[in-house]
Amino acid sequence: MTTSSSFLKAFPRLIAAFALLCTAAQTVRAFSVELHNISDDNLFTSIEFQRIGNASRTAVAKQYLKIEYPELVNQDLRLFTNNVLWQGPAGQGNGLISKKDPTKGISLYWMTFSTPQPGGVNFTEADAASWTRSIDLNDPTFVQSRKSANLPILPGQVSYIYFATIIPSTAALGDYTTNLNVELVSPVPDIQAPVLFGATCDELPRVDPIKFETTITDDFDVHAATFHFRRAGDQNYFARKLALVQNPDNPLRWNASASFSQSDLPLGSYEFYIEADDGYTRGFYGRAEAPRPFRVVDELSQFFGIAPQAGSFEINNPCAQLVGAPRLIFPAGVVQENTVISVRKLLPQALLTVGDQQTLSAFEFGPDN
Repeated sequence: MTTSSSFLKAFPRLIAAFALLCTAAQTVRAFSVELHNISDDNLFTSIEFQRIGNASRTAVAKQYLKIEYPELVNQDLRLFTNNVLWQGPAGQGNGLISKKDPTKGISLYWMTFSTPQPGGVNFTEADAASWTRSIDLNDPTFVQSRKSANLPILPGQVSYIYFATIIPSTAALGDYTTNLNVELVSPVPDIQAPVLFGATCDELPRVDPIKFETTITDDFDVHAATFHFRRAGDQNYFARKLALVQNPDNPLRWNASASFSQSDLPLGSYEFYIEADDGYTRGFYGRAEAPRPFRVVDELSQFFGIAPQAGSFEINNPCAQLVGAPRLIFPAGVVQENTVISVRKLLPQALLTVGDQQTLSAFEFGPDN
């Protein structure tokens, strides 16, 4: 069983890309990708497989991939197949493809080591769960799953990649082929910290649960965010992890939130700061030594909005929304410019009932006098 010759053709393009990066960095050190025989460590031109035992369905490659990376910044490589000849169902053309019947294929697995493995590696069907299963460029889910094919490489590191597969009892070695690609996916390290926009509402109504919300943007990803808070005048902070939801309309924007019980946040004044981590750098809104204020108020408190200079006026206070207040829109010209409109939740039991109709929720809108 051998891979197609395009396996090697991918390497000159990869090395050329790194040569350009090395020139910009004013260094002569070279990035290299080499295929070696396990038996004698000589360079080879294709990958061949051999069964492990006569009755076994597993096979391991007789070659390994050696990747040397002498650069000064962390990078990622991605290993994936590009089986353009696959004719079977979409999403099932990962790994090795039958030369005789391009509607049939078998999985290709790989694992990386920090040192060479003399004599190669062992591989059983049970081991497959701990190895990385190759993904194919033509798979409809490639974009969503491609991170699983990433190989982090660190400055000065040498990586050794070994391959294995599981072969059907009816198949023969040599009947399968693939196009294996090595791609640089992070040529520039992430140096931009996450940007945090503070609290969506700085007067949290004491409903059950109390919800804190914020927005975070980043040019790559947001791995984690933490909300630190304390009572005004206290010395020590409490910390709560924020749940992150990626915005479906803007993949570089995340909505972050945390819920609290009423016993966690009694009425009163608080201080807070937020930190977010994208895996490389951290961003902050406020600091431990310079926190931002917020209050927890009664759910029957008044919230306000100001009429703009022109156009329609919308009561859409985010704090009022947390108590369930509806949006109220006034047509242009109905509300005088700079008029302050208040919104307040009312207790339903304090309202009159009409017949057998029961009030579930009620809000009062009006000018702030």
